[in-house]
Amino acid sequence: MRLKARIVLLVLALGLLLGWLSLTKPGYRVESFALDHMFELRYRLFGPARIDSRLMLVGVDEPTIDKFGKPRLLWQADLANLIAKVKEGGPAVVGVDLVVSPTVHGLPPDDPLLERIQEEAFELGMVAMEDPPVVLAEVYSEGFVHRGQEDKNNVISPNEVILELLQDENGNIPRLAMANVPLDSDGVLRRAKLFHRVDSEGKKTPSNFALRILEFASGEKVVYSEVGGQPRLTWKDRVVPFLFQESYLINFPGPTENPGTEGESLTYPILSGRKLIEGEISPEVFEDKIVIIAPTAAGLMDEKVVPGDPQYHGGAVHLSIINMYLTDAFISRSGTVWLLLCLVVSWAGWAIGRRGKLLQGSIGAAVVLLLPFGAFLYLGTWLPTIFTLVAYSAASFLGYLERLLTIERDRARVRSTFARMVSPQVMNHVLKNYRRLKSGERKEITVLFSDINDFTPVCENHSPEEVIRMLSEYFSLMVDVIMKYDGYLKQYVGDEIMVIYGAPDDSKDHATRAVLTALEMREVLARARETSQGKPGFYDVKIGINTGSVVVGKVGPESRWEYAAVGDDVNLGARVMSAAKKMGMDIGVSEATRQRYQKEREESGRKTDPVKWVSQGVQSFKGKISQMEVYAIEKE
Repeated sequence: MRLKARIVLLVLALGLLLGWLSLTKPGYRVESFALDHMFELRYRLFGPARIDSRLMLVGVDEPTIDKFGKPRLLWQADLANLIAKVKEGGPAVVGVDLVVSPTVHGLPPDDPLLERIQEEAFELGMVAMEDPPVVLAEVYSEGFVHRGQEDKNNVISPNEVILELLQDENGNIPRLAMANVPLDSDGVLRRAKLFHRVDSEGKKTPSNFALRILEFASGEKVVYSEVGGQPRLTWKDRVVPFLFQESYLINFPGPTENPGTEGESLTYPILSGRKLIEGEISPEVFEDKIVIIAPTAAGLMDEKVVPGDPQYHGGAVHLSIINMYLTDAFISRSGTVWLLLCLVVSWAGWAIGRRGKLLQGSIGAAVVLLLPFGAFLYLGTWLPTIFTLVAYSAASFLGYLERLLTIERDRARVRSTFARMVSPQVMNHVLKNYRRLKSGERKEITVLFSDINDFTPVCENHSPEEVIRMLSEYFSLMVDVIMKYDGYLKQYVGDEIMVIYGAPDDSKDHATRAVLTALEMREVLARARETSQGKPGFYDVKIGINTGSVVVGKVGPESRWEYAAVGDDVNLGARVMSAAKKMGMDIGVSEATRQRYQKEREESGRKTDPVKWVSQGVQSFKGKISQMEVYAIEKE
């Protein structure tokens, strides 16, 4: 399987794995930290979210405790008085998030304390019975919440006198509901859990404090059902997006109180219970309001750690749940979307990583970070942040790794291509700079063409096997010389060799190296003839050299390109070789090469010339309007 295909499969597998992990409970715990920061960022940038104007909180604050003492067994009469004051304003519903008079066991029937408890419970129950409706809270013990199963022994409820007064003809208590909210394993409150009661008809109905208040305020029931074995909760035309375990995220609109102030609310109006009882606040402010009476004093231990606020009032938690329903501000999470997002982000990270562009990678990472926040802010959709960032980073690394492996593979291909054509020095230059090799650039170079004398007759007089042996020996000798002077062996076709000097590497002495190559090629063949002991071989060559400006560069597709030189001066080099054959020279050199050679010698500071130049007169060449002088060269 090709490298790219393997990497793509690995990237997709990575995206699927991280997408699946993000949907697990450990994944929820990881992503919840990012969710907390999104809440906090939303508060800081845009302030509290939209809040229904009907929501109010009456707090049992420090001044209220100073007047009445902490809520205790004998606080029912004071609570009844407080509820009555609120009801004077004509609220839509009153929720009481206090259980001050639980059922008492073990007291003798004639105990005066029991009699007083019962009297105050009766007073509280009578207030709760009258309209506007009052919803009282009951709570499960800590252990029950984590087990998630109903156990009557773990329920703390109002006094039985109150329960008897609130009971309807069917034995149900519609004005009583469960006020628990589950904490996550890190102690942070993020979810509302659905608790149920089974009515006299065996019907399973939600028993949630906030939802019961909502039902009385709106006159619309919250309907629980199961569709395809999955729980479904609806109110009016709104479907509650469940998370897991029949729970859903709470969209907290903002901190309950402004840090550094006393009682200044940033969200819901918070009124002091003492001020209300003492007449400092008119009950008229509660007209048609949804009011919850709940502890707000720090000593009552009803503060929760929620996203964006480590001291969130418990009563405000219920108001936040109600506000979600009234404003349709649910936070949804789709497992399918999470999975697809991890896949898409993984693919994008791989695609960007294999480009190797730091700016593109940084922009991609910024998008991955901002996308979940944008979806949360404008769509009310929770998208994974940490897992998508991990997916993006890991896939980017794989893309970059593929790039490195591809570069190394390309280098190996280039190395294989050039190893037999150029010297190690030239090959290293190409490997280092091959991506900068252009498809076409004009350069001054020197070309060398060589051809075996009497090649055809020799081939006719020897077997093919012998011809191949002789060619192999010949090319081996010639290539060694070419590599010695850093020539680029462009090609050999039959018995002809073409060598380029000055490209692809930039060299200032390309004419000198070409001339020295030609001289040494002739010497090497002469020595080979002397040591051959009469064995047949190719020992006579004709060489032509020319210098000029030509177009050089990569030719062909990226997967199989070659380095070529194109121009009249390339062709002229071949014609100088042909002219050398006709004129009986071993080596023919053009005037342009001689001039370039002399310039290089002067620039190098050499005072002596090891080459003897013998003019062969002015010659005419095909394609050239003017004639050109040709030289034979010998070693001094």
